[in-house]
Amino acid sequence: MKELIELLELSQSDFLLHLEQNSKKAFDLVSQLKETKLERFKSLNSYEEQYNFWENEIGINYFKYHFEYSQNHTQIVLAEFELFTDESSWKNLNDWYLREIPKYINKRLKRIDKYQEDLKYRKKLKSAFVEFDELKEKFEHKLSEQKNPKILIQEEAIKIDDWISNQNFLQANYYNQYFENYLKYDMSPDYSKVFPSVHNVLLVNNFYQYARYKEYLEQKLNKTKGTQISVHSDENLTNAQIALLLHYTNVISILEDNGLDKTVISRIISAITNRSQKGLYDPIREVHVNNHKTKDNIEAVIKKLNESKLKDYVLNAEKDLKKAK
Repeated sequence: MKELIELLELSQSDFLLHLEQNSKKAFDLVSQLKETKLERFKSLNSYEEQYNFWENEIGINYFKYHFEYSQNHTQIVLAEFELFTDESSWKNLNDWYLREIPKYINKRLKRIDKYQEDLKYRKKLKSAFVEFDELKEKFEHKLSEQKNPKILIQEEAIKIDDWISNQNFLQANYYNQYFENYLKYDMSPDYSKVFPSVHNVLLVNNFYQYARYKEYLEQKLNKTKGTQISVHSDENLTNAQIALLLHYTNVISILEDNGLDKTVISRIISAITNRSQKGLYDPIREVHVNNHKTKDNIEAVIKKLNESKLKDYVLNAEKDLKKAK
């Protein structure tokens, strides 16, 4: 398979030129591979066996093929040698990908660094698989050296937006659902419904992990503004009253000024108060609507403000109390 590997290692332009000038030789290689090995590959029962088949029979590491060779090389029909399983086992194969991909990347990076070989792939490999814990650890290290945490948080948030904007439009449009579903509904990916492939798993994982990181950054931003107030687990206040309390103390407006939407704000307040995000979302979204500003609600908020020694904010509530029914 030496000739096949040499063909794979060509750049995209050289590869296409090779196909044009030596198409018979290239496709003879493909035909030989399919005739001698494809049937045996398809007879393998486990994806672990299929993975080892690549190394032992094709002569190429499966992950190296995906991470380091041009996507146009799928024209060689190696796509027919993709790992496969029945739909009932999609989650098992995807979980295996999630375990094995970072192992491969770490092992490959160590070899690249040790022998200073294939350096052109290092940056691509380093950023190929996103892990929340690693992002968080790096952020915490930077934060310890940063005098203005707000600037660092904003820089990190911009990096996330840039990463999404740099994705292929169709990819971003489809895979962004895993980003939005986590931020809006606290939904993690259901890998039993994700078609198992290296490409799919990487994008689903990376959008999801960046969503977790963005939520973490928003929580950090909230803390830098000192927006937490003592409403935690206060069963005497309704969700509408909590929303009004945060409105009169300018907490909601501060969060909005920092670019957070009502969905994220409700998530933050949910974490602070130990209340349901869904129960808080509508009162926060409709905090300016008069039907929430009832006499009972405002009086309960004023009482809470006085108890919490936040009398400076009582005036705001009293203005609305005069108009309340």
